Order: sequence, then structure tokens, then C-alpha cells
Amino acid sequence: MAVFGTLLTYGQGVEVNLQDAADWFRQAAVRGVLIGQTAYGACLINGDGVPRNEEEAAYWLYKAASAGYSSAVIALDELVTVHPQVMGKHFSSADFTQMMTAFGRPVRTVLK
Repeated sequence: MAVFGTLLTYGQGVEVNLQDAADWFRQAAVRGVLIGQTAYGACLINGDGVPRNEEEAAYWLYKAASAGYSSAVIALDELVTVHPQVMGKHFSSADFTQMMTAFGRPVRTVLK
């Protein structure tokens, strides 16, 4: 599923269709595919094929990051740095700090 999303995102063998790509990434995300969770989170951050929603993006990125997917850790770190308000609903600042520390990433945002 995530592969189909990637093909649709970049137009590899098919026409670019960001809405369909986001749908495929979401289907993968719901099924626990880490790359799907990360890619769907990116779609939500950028508004690629779906309305922008940083809070929902944080949810999907945190799920993938919690499973150890390093690309999700990086994306979540960048999201929280720019939008620290996304913490709280799906994970706490303590959870975030612990995760970043475990991955050797400095916590670059002011946590409340």
C-alpha cells in the first residue's frame, strides 16, 4: 500500500495523484506499516492530498517513532520544533523528551 502511495506521489508509471497517494498511505498507516504512518504524517503536515492537520500528523509520526522508525523520529522532531502545541493530545512532553534522548537527538523546543 505504501508503495502505491509512493508511485502516485512521484508519478512513477502513473499520473501524479496526491489525494490517492494520501489514501494509500493512510490505509498502510492504519494497518501499522511504519513507512505508511510516516508518509501519511508528512501528507498531513504539507497538505499533500489531504487538509493540513499537524495534530493528526503528530499522532501518526509518534506511532511510527515509538516503534523505532528513525525517519518518523526525525519528522516528529521537526514538527514539534515548529509546532510545539501538537504535544499533549497524543503524547506528553516527557514522552517526547524521552524518545528524542533515546535516539540521541537534542530537544530543540521549549517544553511546557
